[in-house]
Amino acid sequence: MPIEVTVTGTSFTFTLPTDATTSTTYTLSIPASAFGYEGHETCDAQTITFTTPAVFDGTYFIKATDATYGGKYISRGADSNTEAALDLWGLPVKVTTNANNVSTLYFVDNNKPLVLNAYNIAYTDGNLSNANHKYTYAIAAADGGCTLYNKDKAKYIAAGVRADKEVAMASDAAYSWQFVTPTDHTTEMTALKNSQAATAATAAGLSASTVDNLKSIVEAWKGNTTDN
Repeated sequence: MPIEVTVTGTSFTFTLPTDATTSTTYTLSIPASAFGYEGHETCDAQTITFTTPAVFDGTYFIKATDATYGGKYISRGADSNTEAALDLWGLPVKVTTNANNVSTLYFVDNNKPLVLNAYNIAYTDGNLSNANHKYTYAIAAADGGCTLYNKDKAKYIAAGVRADKEVAMASDAAYSWQFVTPTDHTTEMTALKNSQAATAATAAGLSASTVDNLKSIVEAWKGNTTDN
């Protein structure tokens, strides 16, 4: 996809489109003499291509995609209550990628990175002063989402079971995760809460399709009980 280059004197500028998409290759067509020094040698016409990252910098909830764990998010729990567990709600993670396409993933609530420790166990409270905590990742587009590859450990992060707990864990096999925006996550959580409310209502012999419906029924019942 071409990007317009603006030449001013012996320099040029360009702006990435505001609707730029992930994992997309863009092309800069730079005309001759677009940069250099006046009175000296300047550049020949050339074409430069670059590819945007698989995930833009920002805050996401990271969701499993396979048939067994799909719909569950990376959260915290399991060993020491800080191992990277899986649950239905997840924790927000800030993704930052540098110019060398190396990414870090910091949990928003504690400002600690997702790491693999000396035993290749994933934890949500990485300590940068601990040489055994490896926290740099390559994020690559994959079917259904993106892979998370710990560069120092040469391991993927995958969904699985460790010590009878559902966790995010080191794996030799690639595994695809979805990076869900906070807005989309809120929509999912609203649907989940309403579904749980409807299930609870049915179990109690009531009819309710949302949390608010169930609250209204309960409040009305409390009012009737008080009046009696």
